[in-house]
Amino acid sequence: MPTNKPSLKGKLPTELKVMERLALVEQFLAKLKVDFEAAGFRRNRLVNDGIADGLNLVSNAVELLAEESYEDADRICRVAWIRAHFARAIFDAEMTEHFLGEGVFLELDDGGTTDWRTFASEELAELQEEIVNLRKQIKDRSAKRGKK
Repeated sequence: MPTNKPSLKGKLPTELKVMERLALVEQFLAKLKVDFEAAGFRRNRLVNDGIADGLNLVSNAVELLAEESYEDADRICRVAWIRAHFARAIFDAEMTEHFLGEGVFLELDDGGTTDWRTFASEELAELQEEIVNLRKQIKDRSAKRGKK
């Protein structure tokens, strides 16, 4: 019974692994590119360049595969993965900041506080105060609705 599957005869295991990695990184970059183009905010140059560099590296690796330079193709594929993941991380951070608002990230700089416990307790105290105020607002609104 004939099958439409391409023959894997003659393919080295290394070549197949590199081909699989290249397909995965290319899919990853394609998804990132679609997400990046769909984003409705300022374009980050690092993300744009990361996508372009990653796709160029994939093309280079494909050429090396054609030349049967499997180790070089694998090395370039791994670099493409690093570029792709870095671009994705930057894009995700940009998206988070966009949705939260500029400057809303919890900063990693301790702002002069030397003890992380002090820093954490101050941050948690502020959050607790905001939660108490929010509960009071909800209670007040519920009481107003009950009077109507």
